[in-house]
Amino acid sequence: MEFPPMRKKIGITCGKFMPFHKGHELMIDTAAEALDKVYVIVAGLETDEIPLMARYRMVRNTYKGNPKVKVVRFVDEITYEGQPDEHGTVLDPVFWEKWIAVFQHVAPKATHFFSSDMYGKVAAQKMGIRWLPIDPRREMAATSGTRIRENINANWNFMTQEARRYFTKRVAIVGPESTGKSTLTSQLAGVFETSFANEWGRAICEAADGNLTEEDFNEIAVMQDALIKNAVKNANRVMFTDTEAYTTYLFGKQYLNKNLGHIKQRAINQKFDLYILLAPTVEWVQDGTRILADYEVRRQFFDDLQAFLDENKKPYIILSHPYFAERTMHAIRAVKDLLTAQ
Repeated sequence: MEFPPMRKKIGITCGKFMPFHKGHELMIDTAAEALDKVYVIVAGLETDEIPLMARYRMVRNTYKGNPKVKVVRFVDEITYEGQPDEHGTVLDPVFWEKWIAVFQHVAPKATHFFSSDMYGKVAAQKMGIRWLPIDPRREMAATSGTRIRENINANWNFMTQEARRYFTKRVAIVGPESTGKSTLTSQLAGVFETSFANEWGRAICEAADGNLTEEDFNEIAVMQDALIKNAVKNANRVMFTDTEAYTTYLFGKQYLNKNLGHIKQRAINQKFDLYILLAPTVEWVQDGTRILADYEVRRQFFDDLQAFLDENKKPYIILSHPYFAERTMHAIRAVKDLLTAQ
């Protein structure tokens, strides 16, 4: 005796996910476990407080390895008349007519509408499918997008990894050689209990006995970016990197006497929330890889870095104190100000 195939359980939900937090993740994970396929609509506008594309990427990147979850984005220009009810659910029938058309277009065979909010019950009723309420009282994930946006730092642990990556502040420590970049980078990472990217070029330089080629500098630029991205992934509110692409570009000019324009363009495209520029006002120390013993050469290196930051309107501070302890103290203060400002 043959039994007819069971109907697949297909779920759909919609939200702004501003930002994508642990409550949202719980809801989607639970639906994905219970159903055969789930569709997640990320709605909003690029002009929102957190742009639509950024929020879409938060959700999409979280589930890119899960074949049961399909994430789509929708530019939401649907308006409504009147006031929502006590649960925040819109009552305007024209509004719902337009949204039901969107839901049915995205998931025409949907069997369930899952949500943590009461609007999901209305959507399910209007679509003629079942409502799947997931943690509607916020007992398992007691947070909200509004609460998080009001104080990012206080609610950091309520955000998903992808949302934390979006809000992570990126700080680049730059300057001529022997100005304490590596030391300051590791010290700041320790103070703020976070991740950092060390200078990948140092390892290449040591391996090549200082005989670097253009290919080496290209690889340094690419690998430094990879280290930065990995540090962002594991950061606690802020991450630090010991150098960035323009420093690599300037060292390439020094070593090869050649203009590596593609590395300069990479530096222009890089986005950091703060550059900490170290002046060559401390003693130069040879570590086996350094070539800029001449103070005037190091000063020109510093001036070139500052000119680049000015020309490209990059946010930076200069630390020119001759004592490392003073530099560290001012750097800590600047990073605290950066975190407080968000």
